[in-house]
Amino acid sequence: PNQHFMVTVLTFVKKIFYMKDFTALRRPANREAKMIFDTDKVEFKRRVDHCVIASQETVYDDQNNSPLAFHQPSAAHDALHTAVLNMGSDGSLTVKSKDEVLRACQSARPLVE
Repeated sequence: PNQHFMVTVLTFVKKIFYMKDFTALRRPANREAKMIFDTDKVEFKRRVDHCVIASQETVYDDQNNSPLAFHQPSAAHDALHTAVLNMGSDGSLTVKSKDEVLRACQSARPLVE
């Protein structure tokens, strides 16, 4: 398609976490990474660590005007986080209804303005 769908990415990432064995991958997206994973776990881990660090250093860069952009945390994020956590009587991070989340957003708005 001509658009990027975040739900597709999240579904794929979720499947990765449930995989117990990567040896059965018939068509890996990155053949070199698969070969290194199969033959040299230490080198694979070193490269993964390097990629993670590089990603963390550039997480807020949006060089390609991506539809998925991360921004530095702000007071608004803290206020919303607190409001969402306070929605449940037990303070748990359970899934909330759309209406509950909207109410939390509305209650956080005065804290930011």
